[in-house]
Amino acid sequence: MPYLYLSKLILRNYWPSIERVKEFNGPVLFISGRSEEILPADMMDRLYESCGSSDKKLFKLEGGKHFNTFSDWRVMDEVKRFIEEKSGGRELNLEMRQENEKTDL
Repeated sequence: MPYLYLSKLILRNYWPSIERVKEFNGPVLFISGRSEEILPADMMDRLYESCGSSDKKLFKLEGGKHFNTFSDWRVMDEVKRFIEEKSGGRELNLEMRQENEKTDL
């Protein structure tokens, strides 16, 4: 991917994610699209390994790309399972609301 090389020349933003995640100690779910075309999948592996939390999980979605990973039902199932586990087994209802249904903000 030649554009990744060029992005290093153009982009000057510093993202100290590895350093910051070392300090985190709460429950955390890392979700990685393994066919990621913008950020290398191994970056998520390094974040996971560097995370200071003893309560961490890495979910790898084979074929997941940058813009479609979170629309995959397997990811939503994993998020739901993770939240339910961390909330003491309480069931989480993630059903989508109807477009015309009023929501409380």
